[in-house]
Amino acid sequence: MMKIVSGIRGVPSLVEYMVVDLGGTGHTCTYCFQNVESVKPLHCLHLRLVFEPYAMPMQLFKTKKELLTCFRDLVCKTFNRHVIHYNSSLNNVMSVADANGILGLLIDWEFSAQIMADDRYTIAGMRTLPFMSINILEQITPYASEEPSKRRKLATSSKIPLSDVKIKQTWHNDLESLFYVLVYLYIKFKGPMGLQHKIPDTTLPMQWSADASTPPYQSRIR
Repeated sequence: MMKIVSGIRGVPSLVEYMVVDLGGTGHTCTYCFQNVESVKPLHCLHLRLVFEPYAMPMQLFKTKKELLTCFRDLVCKTFNRHVIHYNSSLNNVMSVADANGILGLLIDWEFSAQIMADDRYTIAGMRTLPFMSINILEQITPYASEEPSKRRKLATSSKIPLSDVKIKQTWHNDLESLFYVLVYLYIKFKGPMGLQHKIPDTTLPMQWSADASTPPYQSRIR
């Protein structure tokens, strides 16, 4: 997938990768979580990836103008390559200084996918719950567990194999997720370089959190 999105402004470039070796074979999670029904059909390979350029977390912005400039860059032209990202979140948006100034980067393309004719994709192992679009939340609600410990990862939040479940998603959902990341940053942080507000549990970012007492798909839809 990184080859497909190569050269797009706002996407890092893959320099090198290696498969983590474990006893002469590639390290996978095939034999992990064998009692978790939702991930049984999944096969994941442990890789170490090297990307360029070197980037910083978005919350370490220096000015509001810099922050907005980075988000402008994040609305990248992946649609022209027929790709959707799937997983926009606070930890997946970065910033980097280049010859033209500050640049926004969108990382973590492991679960990205080429656009399908019917716009339907599997939900197993994908997306960060607090930043999902409302449309996606409405679709995954029947499969989401009420237990906070299992809500942290959507792939482990259902009793059925989520690789068999498909939902409708378009690049509009990616844009909505980026909007929620921006809203989260403006509410959670009061200044540059990661300076945070002390906010009560009743504020939106706390309600969106997978650790909150109210399931995020309920607090976002209502």
